[in-house]
Amino acid sequence: MPLRCFRIPFSTNGERVALAAGHKGLEIEWIDVDPDDRSPVVAASGQPRVPVLEADGMVLFDSPRILEWLEERYPTPALLPADPSRRAEVRTFVDWFNRVWKRLPNELEGQLVDAEPDPTTSVDALSAEMRAAIGLFEALLEGRDYLLWSSTSASLRTRRSTDGSSASTPAVAASLARCRTTSARTARSAPSTSTPARASARTGLPATAAASGFSSS
Repeated sequence: MPLRCFRIPFSTNGERVALAAGHKGLEIEWIDVDPDDRSPVVAASGQPRVPVLEADGMVLFDSPRILEWLEERYPTPALLPADPSRRAEVRTFVDWFNRVWKRLPNELEGQLVDAEPDPTTSVDALSAEMRAAIGLFEALLEGRDYLLWSSTSASLRTRRSTDGSSASTPAVAASLARCRTTSARTARSAPSTSTPARASARTGLPATAAASGFSSS
């Protein structure tokens, strides 16, 4: 059975799956979903969150869970190190990234699209906090090509949410360039089809938001 994946355009969670598939040379049939009409996702999985992967008669949702399944089902080339302690380090970092770092782009999205955004913060404040925090990733990349291991696991999961780097953070820029190479390989090695969908409202967001990446819910 071919791999099929429901996604919302421009969601970094969906892009994680796309990048992992490109790294592993897998073909995926993409089904683009209107964020205002998630009925196809609910019909397929019983819940509204994306991405949702259909594979081998199973339905999986939640991008970290999907990546873990892809790694187990298609172990080479690997996303995670073979050594158990190093593998645990990568998983710990990714958990921190999801719980801590992604709070900023998620709150930024809320400022831009929610009918009643949080009055205690602002787009400018959240954007400034994100730009300042890119220095943390620059330090993590000092003297190495990847965030934690000589593979793409942590990099694929953080790529879009650290975009927006500049000449002041050359290591982050170089790491993003390597991920863009993987994105290009995804387009070449994993051709996809998608169902028509209305354009996501997120396509009109300012550049500060588009560069940050979003978490679908």
